[in-house]
Amino acid sequence: MRQIKTFLLVVLSIVGFTIKSYAGDHPEANFGIYGIQHYASVAQYQQTYVGQVVQYLPEKNGGGYMDKEYFQGAGGKFNTDYVVSKISGNDKRMTWVLLEKGTKNKVKMVVNNQDEYYSFGKYCFCITNTYSIPLFLSDKFQADKANYIGKVYPENPNSPVHLEVTDIVMLPQEGSSYSDHKYPQACFVLKDQIDGKKFNYDVANISDLNDLGKVFTNPKFKCSYTVVNVFKKMDYDASYRKALQKFYTVKNSIDGTTKDVKAAFAQSEAFKYDDSGKFVAALTKVEKPSNSAIRYGKTTSVTEKDITKYSYEDNFIDILIFAGSTQFNFILKNVSDNTLKVVWNEAVFVDVDGSTSKVMHSGIKYSQREGDQPASTIIKGAKLEDLAAPTDKVYYSESLKEWTSKSLYSNANTKAEGQTIKLMLPVQVKDVVNEYIFEFTLTYVYNHPEYLAD
Repeated sequence: MRQIKTFLLVVLSIVGFTIKSYAGDHPEANFGIYGIQHYASVAQYQQTYVGQVVQYLPEKNGGGYMDKEYFQGAGGKFNTDYVVSKISGNDKRMTWVLLEKGTKNKVKMVVNNQDEYYSFGKYCFCITNTYSIPLFLSDKFQADKANYIGKVYPENPNSPVHLEVTDIVMLPQEGSSYSDHKYPQACFVLKDQIDGKKFNYDVANISDLNDLGKVFTNPKFKCSYTVVNVFKKMDYDASYRKALQKFYTVKNSIDGTTKDVKAAFAQSEAFKYDDSGKFVAALTKVEKPSNSAIRYGKTTSVTEKDITKYSYEDNFIDILIFAGSTQFNFILKNVSDNTLKVVWNEAVFVDVDGSTSKVMHSGIKYSQREGDQPASTIIKGAKLEDLAAPTDKVYYSESLKEWTSKSLYSNANTKAEGQTIKLMLPVQVKDVVNEYIFEFTLTYVYNHPEYLAD
């Protein structure tokens, strides 16, 4: 007997789990003005929808499980005209009777007038403020086509954008509600009267198109942005859930470039990165060692692939050097009659604020950057291609799970002038260590200076 009770408990647990697995898996359609709206009472549904012609529009690819099981299973047909002949019940649960047009075939749908998380089977159909049942007002849709075709949006005649409605169609969407159900939606086919391009937009949100032509300004910038397109796509909302979100395509008044921004944050996102730029480091000074055997050298510059590199040459070294985003890169040639060594343990980086740091070069593991670094030997006529990176700007990123580096210019101020960074490379000749100090002056270059206000 105990074994039988245990078995029954297991069966009931499995059944309960199965029921809960399907709980809340409602058909969640949103046909906008051509769908069944949410009302508080059964009387309002009766007054509004009895006598209306509707079609059951399933999810794409022939219908989902609920469509097939509980509409087709009740004798219903997809994409077929039905007349709503009767709505009965109470304010929480109704029975809709649909009569196939031109026949005596009837389909009954039990419809909850609320979100029934634990409903399943024939009680799966729900109408809420968020979603509705997949009944489409087909007669209203056809009648509205004639009224909408030829209409121009936005309704503001002074807008620089004019979109003409050329058709209304039902199209599958990437998500009709907050769930993954993919019911079709009514969409306007819009034609741009300027360039003739066509695109689709959800009829349920047609008022959004009156945002076309809206202009965003910012006192920090000369440029402004005009909304030239409105569209929806899946993105994370404020609760970090994926849902259909409204976006704008905005056009820059100066150069005509466009960008897509989330409509809710368009005022700030339109100008995001418009004052971005980068630091450019120019070699402005080389302090040569005090060794009298080393004659004063000369400095020249050369540009390769938009990178300006600097050459310094005396009677001991010939170096081509430039500052990248996180490190100095150089090619050092020995032009003396002796073997040279770069003494890495004594090399130093000097930041804009005067703080100093050891440097590491290629071949040194990040985790061993503070340890001993053997000198690099360069025989007569040979060259060393290497890099020098400040060790205090190297760190392990817990989020990326890897070693990475801060910018060489992370402590620099974009507004300040005359800031410098320095690299001291100790070059040993015989027993004498000669300190070469390469000083770079920083200039912040805006990507779009023409955007900025005076």
